[in-house]
Amino acid sequence: MSLCVYLHPRKSSVRLYPLSSRRGTPKLVGVLYFGRTQRGHRPVRFQVMRGERIESRDPREALELLRRASSLCVVDEPAHATTQALRDMLSAYQLTATPVQVCRHCLARGTITPRDGSFVRYGGEHICFSCASAELELELATLLSATRGSAAARYMRSLLSRVRDLDAVLAQLTPEGVRDELSLVDVLEAVDEHTDISWADVPLHPHLKKLLAKEFKRPLPIQAMCIRAGLLEGEHMLVASQTASGKTLVGEMAGIQRVLEGRGKLLFLVPLVALAYQKYDQFSSRYELDVSLVVGKTRVWTKQDSYPDVNTSLDADVLVGTYEGVDSVLRAGGSLGRVGCVVVDEVHMLMDEERGHRLDGLIARLKHAHPDAQMLYLSATVGEPRALAKSLGAKLVEYTHRPIPLRRHLIFCPSQKKHRVIRKIVNIQWKLVSSKGYRGQTIVFTSSRRRCEQLAKLLSTHEVPARAYHAGLPSQRRREVQRRFESGEIGCVVTTAALSAGVDFPASCVVFDSLAMGIKELGIGEFNQMLGRAGRPDYHDEGSVYLLVDPARRIGPHTEDELALMLLKGEVEPVKVEYIHEAMLEEVLASCACARTLPELEQICSSMLASPSADKCVRTLSHLGLVKLKGKHISLSELGRVAATSFLAPSELMSMLEHVRSGTPPLEALVHIAVLDAVHLAMRRDTSVSDRVFSHMFEGMLERQMLRRLGADAERVLRFVRDFLSCKCAENPFCGCPERQFSKRVIELRAEGLDPEEINDVLREEYGVYVYGGDMYTYLTQAVRLLESYEQLCELAGMHELAEQSRALAERIEGTPPGSKLL
Repeated sequence: MSLCVYLHPRKSSVRLYPLSSRRGTPKLVGVLYFGRTQRGHRPVRFQVMRGERIESRDPREALELLRRASSLCVVDEPAHATTQALRDMLSAYQLTATPVQVCRHCLARGTITPRDGSFVRYGGEHICFSCASAELELELATLLSATRGSAAARYMRSLLSRVRDLDAVLAQLTPEGVRDELSLVDVLEAVDEHTDISWADVPLHPHLKKLLAKEFKRPLPIQAMCIRAGLLEGEHMLVASQTASGKTLVGEMAGIQRVLEGRGKLLFLVPLVALAYQKYDQFSSRYELDVSLVVGKTRVWTKQDSYPDVNTSLDADVLVGTYEGVDSVLRAGGSLGRVGCVVVDEVHMLMDEERGHRLDGLIARLKHAHPDAQMLYLSATVGEPRALAKSLGAKLVEYTHRPIPLRRHLIFCPSQKKHRVIRKIVNIQWKLVSSKGYRGQTIVFTSSRRRCEQLAKLLSTHEVPARAYHAGLPSQRRREVQRRFESGEIGCVVTTAALSAGVDFPASCVVFDSLAMGIKELGIGEFNQMLGRAGRPDYHDEGSVYLLVDPARRIGPHTEDELALMLLKGEVEPVKVEYIHEAMLEEVLASCACARTLPELEQICSSMLASPSADKCVRTLSHLGLVKLKGKHISLSELGRVAATSFLAPSELMSMLEHVRSGTPPLEALVHIAVLDAVHLAMRRDTSVSDRVFSHMFEGMLERQMLRRLGADAERVLRFVRDFLSCKCAENPFCGCPERQFSKRVIELRAEGLDPEEINDVLREEYGVYVYGGDMYTYLTQAVRLLESYEQLCELAGMHELAEQSRALAERIEGTPPGSKLL
């Protein structure tokens, strides 16, 4: 067995590390002291350390050890006084030693680790990977509260292994030190494919061909694939391709072609009103056709309203509508006219817990009402698309390549410092100008409206304006933000994950401030939908996505770093439409407005992805008095028609009926059916409680110490308690009375003629609370809809006075429209 002795010169001695191999921890360590003699430096004292024991030995034993060694290595260190003494001794005894570099961190613990290719740069020297990892874990724990086995620690260790520079890796943990090349996870490369067909080769109507050739050089790959697959021959298709790859034009080509050939109108469906307005504007300016908007009724008017002059007639060439807007026509037994092509954008919304069942039902009802119409389904994020296409009865056309590269970055950062990193990213993007001449703009996704507002204020500067964009804002303000972003006046928009489907902005960069949607973690499909917003081929050369992750934050069952890596590596979930029995009853009931016979209803139900049993559901609905059966013929009862047209589930209708039979006044019935609970504290405060008023944490505001810290605002809090939390219920404040009393106050203020903004002024002044404008409009609109349903139920019950009261209250809430209502 070969013996290797490492010699480590120190300030007043040389340490000897005898090893049977080139690395490791010796069983003993020798300490050799030198003295000057007439013949030069010679060993005068020798000690051996074994653990805590120190033994004095004859210095000649040290010389014997060195002579027996097959190799001697001198640790390469800055020169000490003993370095020359060691050289003199080795030369005098004709011993040869090789200089070596070792990990000084290991050496300090008595372990020898010679330098090799795995060493890492740190503080002007090189240390072994194990010690560098330990230093990294210590910093992660200090700066991010990340544990040793956390996803963040594992990821940063892999980064350290790749770059071999601990200084650079540690700098990534500070807002100022973040570098793009180190935060980069991967690049989703683009494939520059040129199609081999031109517009001249496509059998389009001459007018449409000329228009498209003028605006687009040639069909994009997904468009060429759809044309070859039979798009213009009427094939039903599920078109699955990346955002900005040209899917929308696929639907336009097929639909406008049919319009120009006189084979029916184009029905283009989107999930949100904001998207409907955007498509309406685009189609109106692009095509010399009659375009109409179908988004449901505008139910709440203010003194300042000046809504865009839009066409809302159903007798148009192109109908652009929301899912619910179009479905309301079918549920009322109305007709859309002759439809030649139906385009369902964002068809992955079938998975949405709240709205998925209604989209499923709508598609089935449209197929039944327009059996000759071509059905096209568009989505960027579909898992197992082949299975979905089969369920929809459509041919799959899938294109997985991106039109431009997408660079994905991961940055670990404590939540309280995220805004500093985001500001840095936003500023860098704003200074970039693409080869197409457009500045870089950023969309920041976060988890709540409150955080939207907070971040927008923190990020906005004179040089780079930033604005909040969420469902709590009035629609006019949202449209104004969208217009200014598209015109390049705004450098950054901060929005919620919940509104991701409606954020169709030409952004070069997407930043995730949070990986949560409210309190729930993002799904892979939602995540991919959001990151797909980064980079548009007509505007940018590449897109960038940044995930800002706090390992100390937990979202549901996962920490944010665990969730980030799952999302980056995961595959999109398959579309599964599963909904509860109550939702099935609602869809079957709505379908009874389209079907005249039981076989027709069974056909509609069989084409739904959830495949509800028509027979079972009809028996239940018949028992509730919502449908009428006469042999094979089926129809809605008066009660059923109210439920179907009002989008009421059967249980909601039954609850409303109980109030009618009890003679409950309309306002009292309304606040028992629906309440406004999205209420926030307006006052500035230095407390740890939630700003949501109707949350259990609000109780902390009522403690004397908290009230004292609120100062002058305490009086408003106490007034809120007196007016809304003074019921005698044993469960107070969790009995529902506070929410009902507050909602009643809001309705009363509106009935007095106050606009939503004026209502908020009163709420702030009297109680120190506010409601986001969008939430206020949503609740007041819901109130009008429910009161109209209540009115109809009262009329059916012969309670005409209650019906009149309900109608009068609905009209006062609705206000006076500046022009015609939207249909």
